[in-house]
Amino acid sequence: MKFKLSIASGLFPTDTKYITQLQHDFAYPEDFCYNKNNVENYFFEIINKIKVNELLGNWQLEVRITLGGALYDNCIGINKRGIIYIKDKCKCVYIDISLPCNDEINWGIDKKRRFPINSIKNGINKIILVDYSKYKNMSEYIENNIKFSIMELFSDGITLKKYKIKL
Repeated sequence: MKFKLSIASGLFPTDTKYITQLQHDFAYPEDFCYNKNNVENYFFEIINKIKVNELLGNWQLEVRITLGGALYDNCIGINKRGIIYIKDKCKCVYIDISLPCNDEINWGIDKKRRFPINSIKNGINKIILVDYSKYKNMSEYIENNIKFSIMELFSDGITLKKYKIKL
């Protein structure tokens, strides 16, 4: 079985000046405020501890993390059911990590310039409340909660074709 991790922003610009700037830069601020190598290394450390049934050998499990699924929700949402692409032998599961606004905490994002594409509560199996005040900055918040949510996902386990994928 193969495992894949993808992380993307779930917040999009609201004004044309900011849209033009982001299209030019092809990135969102939260995409660069954490150490991607640390996160990927952690992900592979976790999946290397998982024993997978050999009948799932041709399958892929993709963990898609969205930063900022909703504003003012103060939570992490985990959707273990996900979507199964039978033809491609791939199951995608989703984790939404809310991002705080700067009126909630000083290191939060500017709500005036960004908005979420969907609500974090749609299709979620597990909601974990987050206390933004425990973190010094956006980098610490994002990296710690990506790692935490990956651990939560695999500690609870995921079912694929009646087989459990679990730590």
